[in-house]
Formats: sequence, structure tokens, C-alpha cells
Amino acid sequence: MQEYLQANREHMQAEERHFLPRAMARLSDADWAEIDQRITGSADPVFGEQRTSPYLRLHDRILKLHL
Repeated sequence: MQEYLQANREHMQAEERHFLPRAMARLSDADWAEIDQRITGSADPVFGEQRTSPYLRLHDRILKLHL
């Protein structure tokens, strides 16, 4: 779990350093509105709609361990 958490943190840091600044500089308010519209209400690709997913339980447990 430690390796997973470290890799996940590094991935998020890379997004914050590289991807998000470029997206903020290039995407317009209309682009962001379209993105919001497309993702609102979408099922999570890992957890789906089921609140009893074993992955969701694992996710919740990880959050409780590191908050």
C-alpha cells in the first residue's frame, strides 16, 4: 500500500506541475464548462455506480489511514 500511495502522490504532483498549468493556460471558460457538463453524472470508471464495490471499500479504508 505504501508503494501505491507514493506512486499516486507522485502522479498527482506531476499533474499539478505539468498538466494543470498547461490546461489552465489553454482552455477557455467554455472549454471548462463543456468538460464539467460531460463528466457530471458519469459513472466512476473504477467504482461505477455501486456503493458496495470492494474497490470503494478499499478506497475508503486508504483515506481513513492517511487523513
